[in-house]
This record gives sequence, C-alpha cells and structure tokens, in this order.
Amino acid sequence: MATYLVAYLKVDDPDRYTRYAADFVPIMNKYGGELLVVDDNAEPIEGDYEGGRLVVLRFADRQAAKRWYESPEYQEILPHRHAASRANFLVLAETAPEMAGWIAAEMGRPAIP
Repeated sequence: MATYLVAYLKVDDPDRYTRYAADFVPIMNKYGGELLVVDDNAEPIEGDYEGGRLVVLRFADRQAAKRWYESPEYQEILPHRHAASRANFLVLAETAPEMAGWIAAEMGRPAIP
C-alpha cells in the first residue's frame, strides 16, 4: 500500500539548500519515489502556519520510503538540507478503500490525549 512522506521546511540558506535540491529528484526517482507536491505558498485555512515549503512524496510502501531515506546517496546530500533548513518529516500510510467507512466512524470518537 502506498506511503506518503510529507515535509514542512523553513529554508534559512537558499544557496546551501540548492546543493541539496540539485540531487534530490534523481535520488528519489532511483528509489521509486514520486514527487507529488512542492508548494512555497500554501494557503492556511485553519491553525497557525508560518509559511515555508511543503513537499509530498509517494513511495510504494513504508519500506521503500525508508530505503530512500537511509540510502547512501540521500545520506550524502542530507547534511546540506540540515545546514540550510529546519524541517519536519512525517510518514503516512495510505488508507485502504475498504477501511474508509471504519476510519470515518473512528474520526467521530474522542481523541486519545
């Protein structure tokens, strides 16, 4: 089942970030990732949002996403992103269509603190 990686970044050093970005797509492609969204102008409709870059990637499954993230190629460029930006990365599992009704029902239940 597909896995999505959602990243929220605040780029502090655009020049250094460019060194990361130059190799990002070829490495992601090599590991079967798809770049679905890059948005520097997301429009918030609720909550606190301070702007930044939002990125959504899709991989075949969680293991594929981890293979990409842990790959020697990605680990080689990662220090450029770390030095150039602050980021949060989330890995999300796709919801199976047969689970949609159950999930909708669960959304109505109180959240566990």
